[in-house]
Amino acid sequence: MNDKENIPTTPTRKGENFPSTTTPSHKQVLKPISPNKNPGGRLSFVESDNLDEHFNLLHTTQEEIQQQLHNIELTSKQTSVDLGQLFDRSKNNNENLNKLLQNVVNYSQEVMTEGNATKADMHKINDCLTKLSEQLDSSKNFEKLKVGINDEGLGNIRTAVEEVSTENTNKINDIKVEIAKLREILSTDNELMSSQLTKQDTKQEELQRVMEKYFKESQSSQGHNDSNAQELSEIKSELKKISHDNSVLSEKLPPSDLVHQIISPIVAELKAVSLDEKSVRLLESILEKIDQLDKSHTNTATHDTILTKLEGLEKVQTKSTADLEDKIHQLEKKYALLCNNYNRKLTDYKNLQSKYQILRDDIENIQNCQFANG
Repeated sequence: MNDKENIPTTPTRKGENFPSTTTPSHKQVLKPISPNKNPGGRLSFVESDNLDEHFNLLHTTQEEIQQQLHNIELTSKQTSVDLGQLFDRSKNNNENLNKLLQNVVNYSQEVMTEGNATKADMHKINDCLTKLSEQLDSSKNFEKLKVGINDEGLGNIRTAVEEVSTENTNKINDIKVEIAKLREILSTDNELMSSQLTKQDTKQEELQRVMEKYFKESQSSQGHNDSNAQELSEIKSELKKISHDNSVLSEKLPPSDLVHQIISPIVAELKAVSLDEKSVRLLESILEKIDQLDKSHTNTATHDTILTKLEGLEKVQTKSTADLEDKIHQLEKKYALLCNNYNRKLTDYKNLQSKYQILRDDIENIQNCQFANG
């Protein structure tokens, strides 16, 4: 009987992360029991096929519950592993984005420094041009001063302006390239994050549906076990009562061997004598009563055997029910812990997504400032 319990089960494929949601194909209804006994003391409602049906149904129900427990535990482990991998990947992406953002900030600071230096140089150049213009206006030797400006001053001014403009343009181009790369990475990570969050939400909803269905089936199975326990208790009580009645009857009656020694010669003489029809029927009735009395003594041992089996079944069912309740309690704890971890990581993902959006806005602002300065 115990060989059918604790059968290990494993998923057939790697992708089967969720237990099957199909309902069992053998939701059988137990045969009704009518505890009625005949006047002869025979137990008419205890049939071996009915007891076997009870045993088979109990074992089948327990195996299905153990299978669903195993599948849900595998699903919980796989979901936890997926969440951990997703969190690690997001953490690495966040670190890389922080590095890129730091590079952008450094480039921006360099460009701003170069821009300030360029402004200072332009102010100096404007001051020089202003002084030269004043000298030109006040100078009497305009031609000589004009020739000097064209050859020396204006050439130096053009060279300085071209160098500063070229260097500043290169810096701005580098900043634009880095910003474009960063925007592309942010867009890709945002799409990946949204896809992963949607996938995890789907898994969470499916796992919740499976758990709710399993809890309903567990409650139904618990009620069925309680009903079976009550029926077994009634059968046990009836068997004890019958055994007690048989024992009392056996104590009151003389030994069967003595009865046979007394009755056998009388029956033989009666059979040898020619009797009328009424006497024959009376003799047959007496013989039938004697046979029933013998069978009642024989059934006493059968009743004791059935009573022993029922007591063993009651112990096994009590232990199985206790084990099942303990597993359900542990599974509820694991499920609650998994939900808490999922909600915490989901909050982290949403915070990270908000940071991504803030980072994108900052990059766009920096890019707009660079375009405005350019």
